[in-house]
Order: sequence, then structure tokens, then C-alpha cells
Amino acid sequence: MPPETPPARVPLGRKIRHRIWVTFAEAMADAAEGMRRAPGRFATQGLRGMNRVCAADPGRLLGPVAGTRRLAPRSAFLAQAEAILTARGRGWEAAAALFAREAARARPGAAAELLRLRPFPPIWPALPAATRPSFLDPEEARRIVVYTTAFDGEEAPAPLFHEPPGIRFLLLTGRAGLSVPGWETHLLSPPAPPDQAGAWARVHAEAALAEIAPEAEASLCLRPDRALIGNLHTMIARWFLPADFVLWRHSGGVDWHDLAERVLVRRAFGRPGVNEARVLAQARDCAARGLPRDRGLFDTGVIWRRHRAPEVRAVAEAWWQAFARAPGLDEISLYAALNDPALPWAAGEEARVPAAERVPAPARILPAALGPASYNALAARRFPRPPLRPRPCAPAAPVSGRPLGVAFLYAERYANSASTILRGKQLSEMVAARYPDAIDMAYTSDIDALRDRVVIVTKGALDTHSAEALEALRRRNRAVIGSWDDRLPSADKIAATDAAMGVSNRQTHDFARLFPAIRAYHVTHHVNSEIPFSTPPGDRPRTAYFGFRANTVLSESLRNMIDMIPLETARVDMSWIALLPHYNCHWIVRRSKAHDGWKPFLKGFTAARAGAVVVVGRDDEDALQYLGDDYPFYVGGTRIPQLEYDMARVASAFGGPDWALARDIMAQVADRSSDAQVCAEFRAMVEDVIS
Repeated sequence: MPPETPPARVPLGRKIRHRIWVTFAEAMADAAEGMRRAPGRFATQGLRGMNRVCAADPGRLLGPVAGTRRLAPRSAFLAQAEAILTARGRGWEAAAALFAREAARARPGAAAELLRLRPFPPIWPALPAATRPSFLDPEEARRIVVYTTAFDGEEAPAPLFHEPPGIRFLLLTGRAGLSVPGWETHLLSPPAPPDQAGAWARVHAEAALAEIAPEAEASLCLRPDRALIGNLHTMIARWFLPADFVLWRHSGGVDWHDLAERVLVRRAFGRPGVNEARVLAQARDCAARGLPRDRGLFDTGVIWRRHRAPEVRAVAEAWWQAFARAPGLDEISLYAALNDPALPWAAGEEARVPAAERVPAPARILPAALGPASYNALAARRFPRPPLRPRPCAPAAPVSGRPLGVAFLYAERYANSASTILRGKQLSEMVAARYPDAIDMAYTSDIDALRDRVVIVTKGALDTHSAEALEALRRRNRAVIGSWDDRLPSADKIAATDAAMGVSNRQTHDFARLFPAIRAYHVTHHVNSEIPFSTPPGDRPRTAYFGFRANTVLSESLRNMIDMIPLETARVDMSWIALLPHYNCHWIVRRSKAHDGWKPFLKGFTAARAGAVVVVGRDDEDALQYLGDDYPFYVGGTRIPQLEYDMARVASAFGGPDWALARDIMAQVADRSSDAQVCAEFRAMVEDVIS
């Protein structure tokens, strides 16, 4: 802060001006402190107004902010605010030095509240197929490739455990010997510098796959920081096949300027070879070329393309030219390519011709209802994989050729609870039976007896043992993995573990985002081992709810159509299992409660094993990833009139095309929740967590 009084013997006008600057500096410092202490309240009361002024008239605030920053040189908020306002008001040449200076201080995100959040401009939407097959046609699938990259600096992709028949899943890399479950590894030497090889392969899909997959007419490109979690049958047949070029919209802004600001302020580069200097060079290049603004920004984490479409080839050429001119973020280079005035669709936009006469842009945007680019119906963002923390006394290394020691730690107090039996006892038995030569399994409640193993701590054991006890367990063993299930985690116990075993895709994604110091793995919640595969009745719709009454929304008016089969989760109750073959439809509409943690799609997996369809809420955790967006038996809400309407609709669909589609989708769910997949995911987790 500046001194309270100016130097003596100065003119009165200078004293007044000094007092004004002091007051402004104090107000800005108070504002920054208010944001740290109560960000929601402060944003509501004042920061939104400041944000509007920054966006509409940056020059109005630039002078006061720059002057105040000189009086408060240690304020990261003011330094970043000055850089943002300079870029908006005076251009990127003037702002480059300010961003570079602030980057050297390594204080990211201080002025993140000043970044613009604007509605997306008019788009050319991806249109779904009017009709689609339930399963991808094998002939069509053979002409499609899903590929990702792992070049210098890029992490290896997430393993795959279930893929539609016919599609090839290719890993393009320059690292000899790299092997990832589910991916075909192919060495590739792109005509680009090593730190740009991954970008070249993503831009030039046709050229990258020409020798490896000459039969491929279309491809789905995944950046290495994306993991497939959705239903490929639905996404490809419904959303990708009707179009030549499909992407998700970017959540970081609506043009190159917004994205450059966001990345520089947050220092969220997230790619090998991308840094402040390169993003600044890209921004200066876009500004120097006079690229139009507010045209819509695409996320390049997932890209669908038909290789031989002329517009797709034209975009690839322009995209790489823009990237080669100023290497950095794929998204900024793609924006430059799609808005190059030399291309017909960009010229049409610039001329502001009537909408009916515009040349459609080749890139189509998927609807926001499928989820944001970072977590959606198909893919989820992967966060950087943290290294294992060192231990004061390193456990004994595994002996080559001997099984890996693994143990489940449960608590006697919860020994008969459903979570302990299912996610502890049964899971340990399944894995031990499938991999007798690779895994030496133990199941115990004796925490002091465990040493030199990978230990999975069940939900009940996490509740029972203190953070100090878990930390001592971690020091004696190769790794400790917390199985939190639907329990909300505590920070001290998270810190005492090496990883978390998620019950759902959503939980795994959230744990990786919220707890970056530990690794997060998704291991699908298996179906109770006592439940056999069965064929449901086919005479008429027969619907039941299996579960705790308080966990669903079900009115008395529906009791003639839906049977209530109660069961408790606090203890193991197997009596209901004998009733499963009597029903061909399961009601699994969830009642949300404030104390809920994450929930697996277990009721869906159980219905799939019993050959039944489900009636479910569209917002049920993981439902969209397993069922797809066009599953016919989503409910429209939880109000009783709506549920009555939806149940009547489901019953009337029995035996028709919607019922057949639902059964086919549930068969896909059964494949993706099989015991074999669960065990493969578990083995990949315990082998990766010690690497």
C-alpha cells in the first residue's frame, strides 16, 4: 500500500491527486481481499459491474488500474487486470510484456473474475440422424478409426476395455515400446518438430492414417487428455455419421482473444510445448491479420472428420498453415483457419449476407445438452497424472515373476454391509479368481498385518480408521487406494492415500479435478455375483423398483403399474434376487438428497444383467454415458403428473421399436459392466498405481 500522507511541501493539487490514488488503491485492495474471502457475495455485489466495464470500455479503467498497480506493485490482481485491459484497449503488442512479466511471478488466476463469459454466437449445429441402427453396422465400423497420440511430452492415453466390433483404435506415437491396453500402437514420424508432432497428427488425420489405416474413410480423433467414457454406438451412428466435421464448442470463450486471455491469466496451458511466449505470439499473429472476433470457438479434444470431404481437406491445410506460422494452441489455429477470409464460408460471414444464403461452415457443433467439452456424453477430460509420493521407508519391491500383492482392508463393524460385501469381498474374489497367477489377493480387517501390498481401503474402513492410521498403512505398503463409494471424502484421509477408486465416471473425473495430488481410477461397480443372467417375461410390461423406498420418486397413483421391492443397503439382503426374472422393466428414477455423494449406475447394470429396460432420469449420474441421449425411456422430470405420463408412455411402447431400441442399448450396458471388464479395469489400476 502507498504511504498515508504525501511528501511535505508539495502543491495542494498534487496532495489531492495523491489522496485519490490512495483511496482507489485501498478500494482495489479491499476488492481483491473480498474476492478471496467471499467470492460469491463480492461477485454479486460489485465485480460483475467491473467485469462489464472491462468488456465494454477497457480504456475507461486502464488508466486508473495502471496507476494503482504502480502504487501497489505486489498486487497480482492489479497486474493481471492491467494486462487484460491493455490487450483489450491497446492491443496484444502492448500487452505482451505485461503478461510475460506477470507470468514470471507464477501467481495464476488472480484476476480470473475479469475474464469474459459471453453467450455463444450463432452456430451451425450438428444434426442427428433421423433414424439409426441400435448397433454400428460392422461394414461401416471397418471404415472408421478412433485414434490418439502420445508424442514427446504427451501422456499415454487412458486404457480401453470395451470397443464396438470392427472399429480400430490406434495410438500414434514416436516412442518405441509404448503399449496401452485396448490401443494398437503404431510408430509415426510426422514432418514437424518433435513438440509439434501431436498437433500435426491431429490436424492432418488423412495423412497421418494413410499408411496405417488406408481403408479409413472417417476418424474420431482424441487428444491424449481425453478419455472415452460414452456409448460409441449412439454417438457415431446418431451424431457423427450424418456430418463431415463435428466438434464440441469451447467453454473458454467465443474467439481467439478470449482463449488467449484465459490461458495466460490462469496459466492453464495443458499441452507439451505450449507456454506464455507461444500463446502471446499466436495472439499477436491473430491481431496482426485482423481476424474477425466473436465467431465461435471450437474445442479440439474430440474431432470427427470424413477425410475425403473437400471442405475438411481445405480446413486441414489452412489449419496447419496457421499453426506453423504461430505454433501453440490447436484451438486458436483452428479459429484462424475457419475464419480465413479466403475461404467461402468465412467470406459469407464477413459480408453479413442473409442467413438463408450463407455458405454453411464445414465445422458443426454438438448441442450443449450432450455436456461440455470437458465432460460429456462421449469423453471426459483427463488431468495430469501426479507422481507417487515418496515414503520414508520404501516397501519391498515386487519380485519379478511373482504375483503382485494386493489386499482389501475392511472394517469388522461394517463387515455385513452391502458396500463391504460388494465392493470388498465379492470384488476381491472376482479379481483373485480371474488373475490367480498375476495377483496375490488378501481380504482382511487387520490393518497392522498389511505390508508391501497395494491396499484398497473399503468405505467402512475409511470411516473407521484415522488419517494417521492410513498414513502409517501407506508407509508400510506399495500404495493405498481409497474406495469412497458414495461417501463424501475428507481432506486429511485423501492426503493419506495414493489414489481413489471411483464408482462412476463422474466421481473419477471430479476426484482428479478436486484432488490433483492423488490418482483417480474408474473401476465399474460390478453386479452382485449372486445375480444370474436371465431372460425377462415377454407377455406384457412388468415393472418394479428394487431398492430403498426413500431413494426413489414413486407415487401411490403408480402402484398398479410398478411393484415396490424393498431392500436395505445397511446389510446384505439376497431375497429380492429371486424376483428379478419376473420383471422386464426396472424403475430407477432417483430422488436427490442434499447429503448424497457420487452414485454408480448400479441399478442400470443390474437391470441389464436381468435383460430388462430401465425408466430413469436423464440427469442420473452416468446415465447419459451408458444409455446415450436418445434412450427412449428417460423421464421428463420428477413431478407426479409427469411421471404418470412417462410411465404410460413406457407401457404403451412395449413390443414396439422404442422397446427394441431400449433393449439393445441395455445389452450394450451389460457388455460394458461385465465381470471381465470390471476385473480388467481393476488390474490396470493396481499395476498403474505403482508405476
